[in-house]
Amino acid sequence: MKKWIIKSGLLVILAIFTAALNSCEGFTPNDEDEDEQADELYVKFCNEPSSVFTITSIEVRPRGPATGTYTPTDNWSSNILPAGTTIEPGDHVFFTLEIPSLHWSEYRLKVDDGDGNIINVDSEDLSITHWGDDKRTVGVTISLHEPTNKPYISGHYDFAGI
Repeated sequence: MKKWIIKSGLLVILAIFTAALNSCEGFTPNDEDEDEQADELYVKFCNEPSSVFTITSIEVRPRGPATGTYTPTDNWSSNILPAGTTIEPGDHVFFTLEIPSLHWSEYRLKVDDGDGNIINVDSEDLSITHWGDDKRTVGVTISLHEPTNKPYISGHYDFAGI
């Protein structure tokens, strides 16, 4: 019985020691890489097949923590699509954004009106959120508002994973 108590005590001490070592925060070269990657979000951006416009520009601006309210003070970015890149209905592109984990950015779009004119799409609440994964799928459906003959966002989504 005495040997069993000693063995049990040693196992408890070993378990506590192991737990203490695992909880220590030490610097390793991988820590720096993980922090840098946490500020990047890999995005698949889709222009849904039912859209009637080709996307020519995506501009973003940070909105802060995903759980808080933040009035944007930053200017809109320039077009984040590579030069000459457009997204036709039914197509998608991949890009990386600098959005810290648990933060979000809003975006706005410009489209080709079908006659070669590039016009803004009136929209609100279009978001790209860095939440749940470091990869994100974002998509829109852009329709024509016939009474005004202007494009509008008739559907959009933003979810973790690709």
